[in-house]
Amino acid sequence: MLILLLACTPNLTPTDTDTQGETGEALPSCATEAGDLTTDQAASIIISNTELETLDLGRGVSVCDLNGDGHGDLLVSGSHGPQRRGAIGVFYGPATDWPSEMDLSEADSLIQGSVDYTYLGISLDCGDLDGDGFADIVATNAELLDTEIPADTDSGVHIWYGSQDPLSATLSELQADVSLHYDYGKPSANRLYGMKVLVLDLDGDGQAEVSLATNESGAQAGVRDRVFVLEGGRHTSGELTESTSTIWGIEGSDISPSQIDLDGSGAGLLLSYRGARDPLATILDSPLSLGTESYAEEEAWLSLEIGKSTDRLLSPSSIQGDSGPILVAPAADAQFTQAFLLVLKDLEEGYKLATDSHRTAISELQQVHITHVYAVGDYNGDGVEDLGVNLYHDPTSDDRFWALGVLDGSQLDTPDVALESLLLNRVLLTESNVNNGADQGFSDLDGDGCSDLFWGEPYFGPAAPYAHDRGRVIVMLSTQH
Repeated sequence: MLILLLACTPNLTPTDTDTQGETGEALPSCATEAGDLTTDQAASIIISNTELETLDLGRGVSVCDLNGDGHGDLLVSGSHGPQRRGAIGVFYGPATDWPSEMDLSEADSLIQGSVDYTYLGISLDCGDLDGDGFADIVATNAELLDTEIPADTDSGVHIWYGSQDPLSATLSELQADVSLHYDYGKPSANRLYGMKVLVLDLDGDGQAEVSLATNESGAQAGVRDRVFVLEGGRHTSGELTESTSTIWGIEGSDISPSQIDLDGSGAGLLLSYRGARDPLATILDSPLSLGTESYAEEEAWLSLEIGKSTDRLLSPSSIQGDSGPILVAPAADAQFTQAFLLVLKDLEEGYKLATDSHRTAISELQQVHITHVYAVGDYNGDGVEDLGVNLYHDPTSDDRFWALGVLDGSQLDTPDVALESLLLNRVLLTESNVNNGADQGFSDLDGDGCSDLFWGEPYFGPAAPYAHDRGRVIVMLSTQH
């Protein structure tokens, strides 16, 4: 099956990007060798984990400038490990100073959970919360509710403020600058409760907000997930509910927040749902003005609905177009045999049916799924945002595998174009399951003006498929491919 996929990939000509953007400024020359790459071929830098067994390194990956030197710093996390305490590693940039192979134990700063069943780093992000010019680390831990395990921990979010001085070489979550705790209060439920963190400036004031999505519903009817919003600025430790406002999601649906810039202010919040038929997503144009408690479907500036479409849609994301934001939703036909993207432009207040969009990036192969749109960035240096996607091949076959794809954003306006013709690069992951549920993204890590691709492989290692393993993180510098 894998050989067939490689044979069907078009032989695309690499893009010459030493051109000029819309402003007339010269754009960087970013190499974009098209086609399929294995993980070993794609990897410029590999961060391994040799000491903490079952850590799932790569569960969280993010890039920010923590010390204000103009270089991106790489944050990586794994949420399990010995006694399920979790760990976060900080590698200060630029990437040009890093060897091609590193170990988590060599991180400039290693933050480890100090309490059993803490699951520190189950979600990780960063951004400048207090507007001082230094990005800050925001990480969550989970709450385990299991009648057979004597765990007594609360879920929570921990903040380490950045500065021109590097973080200490070793830290714990007990040494966070701020810790905000949240008790799910479901002692009879045998499951792991955590929060997905997203750091973004919702009001354009230079101080980023923290959005925290709970996973309380598990897509159960009658139960709502919520998003806690912590406003930008300096904070003190305490209870999460006393410091945040709450946006309730749709009943029976897992919720996931992301940013959508409606008018150039960066103030929009895109909430997508898994489990509900309609709406698929809601957009809140001024989330900070909603008060201490609100309901997304009542306050929505726009609701994206599926209506009577026979297509199956997954969580959408957005990229910035010439005339405003563009919603991009992964989709498949009713039988899940053909994957494509739905592209929605000219967003207006009210509601919009997915059938109002046009199809693009249609896969020419059967049983290839676009599981979600995960990141954006100008990967090939042409001045247009490109789209990162996860591809999953044939979930019913023994030959199934994950792949990471980078799609040419300048061609997304073309209806009915083949997915394979948009691929700037596709990385076929070494193991069939190493990327399931991991973080990935784009950022200029080596200072050359081109976006580099990075991702986590939390299930990488000798354990059985889908078992907790050592994990690793891969950095793919664009100018080396």
